[in-house]
Amino acid sequence: MGEALRSRLGEAIDFALTHGLVKAAPDGRVVHAPFTLDPFALSSRNAQAMTALSAPFNRMAWRTANAADFLRQELEPASRGDPFLARLLELGTRPRVSQTLQLAITRSDYFLAARGAAGAEEARPVQVELNTIAASYPALAGCTH
Repeated sequence: MGEALRSRLGEAIDFALTHGLVKAAPDGRVVHAPFTLDPFALSSRNAQAMTALSAPFNRMAWRTANAADFLRQELEPASRGDPFLARLLELGTRPRVSQTLQLAITRSDYFLAARGAAGAEEARPVQVELNTIAASYPALAGCTH
């Protein structure tokens, strides 16, 4: 790592720590939240493709989350070795309270497939994850300037 980049990184970490852009590390220490020094320019075509994928993926997640028998059947074997998953399945067996409105906060993560992969002329988005639980980092946006 060059000296200029090392200095820039140090300044960014100092900024994060002094402005509340922090998280707890697995060992309990407070560390800076993840960030990038080099934002990535995304083509409008890829941004539109990712936006278009959000509604069908969210519908799929919604339908799956509400298919209790399917979830129990598919996840029960894994829950025997995962206490968190076992607890989620246990909660799913309780009677549901009828609600007129429900909110889902989701985040989709994408990689860009390399140009030339499968004949692509430009890098194209490939969804690698749909997060339906992790929603803590948006609160850090207010700490940035």
